[in-house]
Amino acid sequence: MSDARALSAASIWRAAAIGLLGLAIGLTVMTGANAGSGDVKVLSKTKVAVNDGSVAGGAGQDSTTTATCPKGYLVTGGGIDFVSTDPDVTVPYNGPLVQNDNLVAAGVGTFKGGRKWRVRVENNSGSGYDYSVGAVCSKLVTASK
Repeated sequence: MSDARALSAASIWRAAAIGLLGLAIGLTVMTGANAGSGDVKVLSKTKVAVNDGSVAGGAGQDSTTTATCPKGYLVTGGGIDFVSTDPDVTVPYNGPLVQNDNLVAAGVGTFKGGRKWRVRVENNSGSGYDYSVGAVCSKLVTASK
């Protein structure tokens, strides 16, 4: 494994750890918000799905890559792992895929959850880049108080 690929894998695991911290905070909030009711919906059995992508070098090049959660899991977070200090390489979208579109298409308060995290990379530089997209995936289960 090359040094760049090892760094990429380490960064994905770091991102997953941050996602798990967010998940723990979210579970605490969800449990507190449902205090006094019967059953509580909680997230469990978290997994990380990873998909590799690349974008060619040259003006107007772009690439879209999606990481998909296993069946029965919902995406609770995600992100992209790549290194570029080139101002001609941008990431205009990095978020959940909602009803086959970007997050803004869902509207306020209407997103019921999905299984995919999508990233779009635009490249106007002379160099191509490899990257990885990760989706933090969790099962939604009902737990009794």
